[in-house]
Amino acid sequence: MAFFDNIKTPYLFLDVSNENNTDELRRLYTNRRLNFPTITIGDKKLRNPNGTDLNKWITKSITTPQQYQN
Repeated sequence: MAFFDNIKTPYLFLDVSNENNTDELRRLYTNRRLNFPTITIGDKKLRNPNGTDLNKWITKSITTPQQYQN
């Protein structure tokens, strides 16, 4: 969360100790595992990403909204 605070980017934090949030996280993965931390940017799911990956996908979401390419 500090990453997003530092770059002044809004985010929504879902605490997995809340059952509703747990269910939402499980729906992201076909195996229904609780893979966290998971960050979603558009349709892209990032599991435990580093700052480089976060910057990459944030930049892509700004330059090409809703079109994510690997």
